[in-house]
Amino acid sequence: MAGDSTEDWQDVVSRKGRKGSQKGDINSKVITKFFVSNLPPKCSSLDLKEFFGTFGTLEGSYIARKLDRWGKRFAFLSFRDVIDAKRMEGEMGDVWMGSYKLFVVLERFVDGETRYKDKQEPKGKSIMKENATHANPKVGSSTYIPVNSNVSRPSRVANGGGRTYLDSVLNKNTVEVINVDDNVRGFSEWNGCSLMGKVVDFKALTSLKGCLNSGGWGSVDIKYASGYVVLLVFRSIADCERFYADKGWWSRIFNSLVIWDGSSMVVNERNAWLQVHGIPIHLAIDEVFDLVGARYGEVVQPARMTTSDNNFSYAYICVLCKSRGRIVDRFDIRWRGCVYNVWIDEDAGEWVPDCVEDFDMGSIDGGQ
Repeated sequence: MAGDSTEDWQDVVSRKGRKGSQKGDINSKVITKFFVSNLPPKCSSLDLKEFFGTFGTLEGSYIARKLDRWGKRFAFLSFRDVIDAKRMEGEMGDVWMGSYKLFVVLERFVDGETRYKDKQEPKGKSIMKENATHANPKVGSSTYIPVNSNVSRPSRVANGGGRTYLDSVLNKNTVEVINVDDNVRGFSEWNGCSLMGKVVDFKALTSLKGCLNSGGWGSVDIKYASGYVVLLVFRSIADCERFYADKGWWSRIFNSLVIWDGSSMVVNERNAWLQVHGIPIHLAIDEVFDLVGARYGEVVQPARMTTSDNNFSYAYICVLCKSRGRIVDRFDIRWRGCVYNVWIDEDAGEWVPDCVEDFDMGSIDGGQ
């Protein structure tokens, strides 16, 4: 608006390096505008360019210094040559900047008011429904940042190796590398007489000891690494090679096994036990808990709430995930028009697989 110095158009350099402006390129291209609300404090036009540039060619951004009627920072984004605006709106419907859940819609909604009519617009969709979007992670914990799984987020490192504001809100730390002497190698006494392997599933992991006992390998020591990965330590190299040669037997339990010679092993998965709070009793079934757990990885241990349970205030699920930090999350679920607040808190206690119960070999055979 003329004369108002607090609200100016801010140009953003596109991913191809071409600079758009309000006069020229923007007016000569097909431009689709989106309204985005609940921006983090100090978020700049450059941060928006880096964050939303993965969705398309961002020509410009307009960040208002005033707040919307709900006290949220908001902006307008201009994308060039959008093929399917509705689909793009849907892809940006569940994105976060740090702990701020962004609300993104086509420009027809501006500050909660209808900009122009759209007969196909779903009824009841308003900014008010997205009002409570700023989760407050616990101090001293790492917060899991849920994002659209199809979206990659480029990080930008400032000159001198520092962190940008976008890196900060996305919890993208500049990782310091500690160099370890190449000659360092631990537990060399296990080299050649141990096998590194990945079990087929969670049941095989928790029941591995019983399975080895039933196969006559009760003397094998199990060393748990992470995720589905274990190290089997044998009393001798001969025992190790004999076990390894019987692939017809161990292939029912392990997806893979290799003789461990002390070489590098990278484990990028772990089992996370999550407390799921806020699911109402009438929705406390595995189908719902599995839907929640799928946000973070593969659900390997369902909640399994039954009529014999007395406490329905929360449930435990276990997910196989690649998240490095402790998972803490908050979101809403919708059922028949009702919205329920759900929050996730990963159990900080130590967990080791239960490898002492009897293993049902028949169940493995039947699952092959």
